[in-house]
Amino acid sequence: LANNIYLYPGGLYKQQNYYRTSNRLSQFSAWEYNNIEFLNSPVSDSLLDINLRMYPAKKQKISISLETSYNTNDIVTTTNVFGTSLILGLQNRNAYRQSVLTNTNLTGGVELGSNFIQTLLASFSHTIAIPRIIRILPFENFTDRLQEKGFHTQTLINVNANYTRRIDFFTFESVNGSFGYQWSKNILRSKRYKSYTVTKSFLWKPFNIENTSLPYTTDSFNTLLTQNPPLQLSFRTGLVIGQQFAYNIVRSKENKINYFLVDFDESGALLGFFKSLDQGSLVRYIKGEVEFRHNIDYGKNQLVFRTYGGAGYSYGLTNTGYEHTLPFFKAFYAGGPNSMRAWQVRNLGLGSSKYYSGSLNQYDLRFGDIKLEGNVEYRFLLGTLFGIKFKSALFTDIGNIWNWQPIDTSAAAVGSDFKLNRFYKEFAVGAGTGLRLDFNYFLIRLDWAYKIRDPQALEGSSTWFYKLSPGNGQLQLGINYPF
Repeated sequence: LANNIYLYPGGLYKQQNYYRTSNRLSQFSAWEYNNIEFLNSPVSDSLLDINLRMYPAKKQKISISLETSYNTNDIVTTTNVFGTSLILGLQNRNAYRQSVLTNTNLTGGVELGSNFIQTLLASFSHTIAIPRIIRILPFENFTDRLQEKGFHTQTLINVNANYTRRIDFFTFESVNGSFGYQWSKNILRSKRYKSYTVTKSFLWKPFNIENTSLPYTTDSFNTLLTQNPPLQLSFRTGLVIGQQFAYNIVRSKENKINYFLVDFDESGALLGFFKSLDQGSLVRYIKGEVEFRHNIDYGKNQLVFRTYGGAGYSYGLTNTGYEHTLPFFKAFYAGGPNSMRAWQVRNLGLGSSKYYSGSLNQYDLRFGDIKLEGNVEYRFLLGTLFGIKFKSALFTDIGNIWNWQPIDTSAAAVGSDFKLNRFYKEFAVGAGTGLRLDFNYFLIRLDWAYKIRDPQALEGSSTWFYKLSPGNGQLQLGINYPF
């Protein structure tokens, strides 16, 4: 604590030092809150005495939670899937007696489909948040400059492991470890006698390592991959060694909130120059995402606009040539409760191609290198019953995914690649309504959406409202708002 107090005995009072001390002490998870009190000194009118009070937080917390999902995590088929997971969590707010925050979660779950138990899921995650920047790179005065400007600084260490067994198809395993820094700052600004807040947050992971594998695949899944070479590229596993950077800014002004996010991810930029690694399991790619949201709060009703764009490019070598697409664990997809709700998860795209619209329509295997999406949602309150707020919404989703190159040379693959002269003609459009149950601490969302325009349909792909009827919509179950 002493190293983070900038109000010194006998020193000149500066408001900057007061804010810097208060901000630094508020970052220590071992303390619930702090209070700095200034008193007139009995010695001299030109001196101040300071009382610094620190109130400790509860050190450890154990939590048990249950999560449910509908049609959100199935990786192969497009049958309706209901999933449930049990999460055990342990939080320590004063690990190593250094006010280090650690979170450990153990998750186990199943997904139920047409064959009853369709998928088995298990994961483990451990996060360490240190309330200062640990210098392992030559930053020199990097830490001091951030703290002087009022930024909250953290060093983050993450370890994750995931296991997915898709019965009758494959077993997927992944291990991830990362080391990085996060710094954020709240700024109070004023314009035309009106004040508003701006929150800036930066995340940089100079070391990010991920290893994915398919240790077991069934004969039926291998046959499916053999008969469809594009799927072999999508289900390529490998080793990711790279870095990540994210910038997020939130501006709250009166009844409007603007949210802007930029995210960048890369692998193999340096290590890929070693040919043995490049042709081995190392995956080389660059990937970027941009998202903007605008929320207008009218009290009981809200109007939300969202735009999203993402693109990635894979450029590494394999034993048979160059990588053509992003691996599936880094690729983009559309559909599901949080994206293009008129389509089941990973069941939209690519572009206007009909490649997946025939016999492959039953499989949930659509991944792309590019994704564009826009959403508009009007949320309103229906009423309150037994303390539960019943809400509804009217929404529309517009978007699609593409590859940089056609899936293959067949006629059915025409339109799967991104072209400036036609991509805007290949947007899928969905619209619908929903029922939301707001329990204050979480929200259950039931959305019912219709395909207004489906560019990949075998019939009526260029027709709006083609064979639209009340019963042919898509039901989506989600937890909390989609965006």
